[in-house]
Amino acid sequence: MRRTIHLITLAVLIGLFVGSTVSFAYETDFHGYLESRAIGRDTNGVQYGFMDHMFGVQWIQELQLDLEVRPSYEQGQPLVRFEKAFFRYRGAYDAIFDTSNQYNEVRDEANSRFEPGKRQLRWDQDLRECFADLVAENKYGDKRANLRLGKQIVMWGESDGFNLMNIVNPSDYYNKAFFSNPEDLAAPLWMARFDGSLPGSGFVNSFNLQLLAIPEFRPATFGPYLAPYQLGAPYVDDTDGSWGGDNWEFGARVGATMASTNVYLHYFNGKQDGPAVDISTLADGYLTLSHPDSDSYGFSFNHFVGTGNFIFRGEGSFTTDKSFTDYEDPAGRGYTLHDFYQVLIAIDKSFSAPPIGTNSALSTSFQIYYSHVDGYSQDDMLRPAPEDTWRATLLLSTDYLHGSISPNIFVLYDSEDAWLISPGVTYSPDAKWYFTVSMATVWGDKDGHGDYNPYIGSSGEVALKVGYKW
Repeated sequence: MRRTIHLITLAVLIGLFVGSTVSFAYETDFHGYLESRAIGRDTNGVQYGFMDHMFGVQWIQELQLDLEVRPSYEQGQPLVRFEKAFFRYRGAYDAIFDTSNQYNEVRDEANSRFEPGKRQLRWDQDLRECFADLVAENKYGDKRANLRLGKQIVMWGESDGFNLMNIVNPSDYYNKAFFSNPEDLAAPLWMARFDGSLPGSGFVNSFNLQLLAIPEFRPATFGPYLAPYQLGAPYVDDTDGSWGGDNWEFGARVGATMASTNVYLHYFNGKQDGPAVDISTLADGYLTLSHPDSDSYGFSFNHFVGTGNFIFRGEGSFTTDKSFTDYEDPAGRGYTLHDFYQVLIAIDKSFSAPPIGTNSALSTSFQIYYSHVDGYSQDDMLRPAPEDTWRATLLLSTDYLHGSISPNIFVLYDSEDAWLISPGVTYSPDAKWYFTVSMATVWGDKDGHGDYNPYIGSSGEVALKVGYKW
């Protein structure tokens, strides 16, 4: 079914191009990159012996190709028009399976569509994006409607690394780890997306609206870098990822733009993409991964503060029926559903006084995050998740030699006594070649219950990357 949809979409887009060549010509942009990335992992935790038990977990060769096609109208741009089509292909080959015998026991084929087996992990081919934009606007250009149809990624919210309202596309950890672009960690979905904008009045410059209709659901996909290849017990997923029926998801976002402020309100109705592990079927020899329906409401904003020359941004969300582990669940499933609250505030600022050795500014980004699980009291054995979580992050970056050397360091503190420290440096002698060395280490109390505590005594990672982009 999915392959059929791919072919139909491609045929429609090609038909648009071929059928319109009489009235306008086409302009194209072709970009991409070829990259080799190797990741080594320290399996006993850096604070128990710094990088002394290293083994390779990835040696991936990745090719990405981007093609954008735009019409060039000979008689002037019509008010209702085909705006552009965009295609993105990504293919990867992981040579770690040919250079290490530690994965010999991994199944060649997974027992679930959404769990990668060895074949899927070794060879990954994906038409990540494939969409067309149709535009209608008035002659002044201040009233505009855009309909985007196809496979795409939608990024919501203002936070970096925290998905408060950035929940339209599920997480995809097939072959990505700590060092990834946020868009690379999103699984694209087939959808219809409508964007509209109207001129404002008074102190409001413009109003905008975004509507999403998504006919498919797919859960988060976990690879070997955040979880084992397979769960310890056989399992079934309560969704097959088919189209229509109960798998429809919907989203809406309204916003307003003022002189130095952007404000948005968000709503999303869909399924929880992370699995709720149902243990009630263990007597029959398997687990069930469920995906409860939920509603998420949120807001986000960013504001430029002239006095002090910094950006103040924030985000908040309220989600109904989010699952959390609870072995006292009266229904015997091993999880219960709760209202879930999250809020984040952040400040981004570039300091004019440069670090020693460079004329570039020191760019900083500081975030504070808080979450609360309503009606859930933590218990080490029965309800291990924290009821309240605080986190803070700090990102520092600058560059040397006119941007050819770019060091950065990212620090995260979790209230469960865990620290994630990730320094890195990229060398780019020109606008095409790049070489990156990165590290991610986790420190603290390995007996805590936060998301990062399990990695304190089990992993620290080093990544080496070389690539060429055009």
